[in-house]
Formats: sequence, C-alpha cells, structure tokens
Amino acid sequence: MDDLANALEGSGRLARHEAGDWLPWRAKSPVIRRIVSGRVGIEAETESGWRDIGEYGPGEWLGIRSALHPDLPPRLRWRAIGPVECEEYDWTDIERRMRQRPELRMALEQMARERLYGAIVATHPLFSLLDRGARKRLFKHAMVRMLAPGERLIEQQGPRPHLYLVASGRLRIERDGQPLALRGRGEIVGEMSVFGFSEHPTADVTAAELAEVIEFRDDDVMDVARGSAAFQRKLADICRTRLLEILRMDAPD
Repeated sequence: MDDLANALEGSGRLARHEAGDWLPWRAKSPVIRRIVSGRVGIEAETESGWRDIGEYGPGEWLGIRSALHPDLPPRLRWRAIGPVECEEYDWTDIERRMRQRPELRMALEQMARERLYGAIVATHPLFSLLDRGARKRLFKHAMVRMLAPGERLIEQQGPRPHLYLVASGRLRIERDGQPLALRGRGEIVGEMSVFGFSEHPTADVTAAELAEVIEFRDDDVMDVARGSAAFQRKLADICRTRLLEILRMDAPD
C-alpha cells in the first residue's frame, strides 16, 4: 500500500529476523510491519490448531487487521521463511495519522477486511481442503455483500443462488414463512442449488442482523471442485445433511 508507505516514510525502524524466527506481536502495543526483503509465512489459529494459510513477500504489510480488529478471529502469527528485513512502525503513531487523515483509515480498514475474509476462507473446514492456488482462484471473483437487518439474500423458489459464506452476523432461514434455523459466522448457504440438489431455493434467507457474506461465483466453485475430490466430498456431505433436514421437516407427524 504505497500511500501508507509514503505517509510513514522516515518514522519506522529496520528489524532483521532469521529463518524460523517468529515475528513478535504485542497486543497492548502493536507493531505494524512492511516486508523489505525475504518472505514471511502466515499461520491462523483454528479449532484443531494452527494452520498455514499463505505467505507474503516484499512490499506486503503485516499486522494491520490484528491491530484494527484484535478481537476478531482467527488469530494470526508470522514466521520468517528465510532471512527477513522489515520496517516496523508503532501502531500508536499510525492511529495518530489516521485521525489526521480519514482517507488513510478507510484504506487501512479496506485492507483489514480483505485480510479477514482471506483468513476466514483459508481456515474454513470446507475451503481449507483446497490448496493455496485453488483458494486464490476461488477468491479472485468473490464479492463481499453487506446485508442490512431484514434484507433478503435468497428467495424461496426464486432465482438460483450462488454459494455464500457468512463472514459476520447471522442469517435467518425460513420456509413457507416458518423459521427453520439461524446461520452464523463460518456457515455456508446456497449449497443445495450449486450442486443441483434443488432447481430453486428451498427457503428464504434474510439477515437477522447486520451481516457480511462472501459470494462465490458458480463457475469458480465448480472449477475448484473438479480439481479437489476432498472438496467435492465435503460439499456433498453438507448438501446431504441439509437435504435430510428438509426431509425430516416435510415428514408427517
């Protein structure tokens, strides 16, 4: 992010890290880093432990999402893949500059959200079955949608939906006006139509509160599915589970 580099020019300090070093993080006094040389591996905390989700190289920034939104999971950590040099900046100094330049805060918020979405996808039980290249292809055309409370995402018997991953907030699932379930952060909707289990949506999906969803293009989902048998099986298992739920609800008492 060139604007940030220009705004902070001359205020950082050069730090060197050897291969295998963990880049320290202090929650009470965060440090933001810009990689000057070398590569840094990124790991995210999941329910089953820490997972490798990618790596960054020269010019990339580390720690912005963690500083802006320290309470939003997943937690991240960084490790030098080889010798690494970084420019380090105190977050208190960046906060001062953001107060002076609202456009800088907006740019940083945008970067933080993009990093958050990428981490959510990389640590998800379904999407984590894909390799980095496949996740990158899937995310290339993805779109983030902000939903106001009560806004409809999917209409029962309406147009065929896409595959959606809930990034924040909750979605209300209703069928024939009857509430069925709430889907929250990390859950997916729209999977029944993607794999052809139903020609039209079987339920209404609306935002129960302010929510964000990541929308994936059907062609991209099918493309990565063809390259990953594990992804296909997992998505099919999710569809079968949802189909059984529908059949149980339709069964006579």
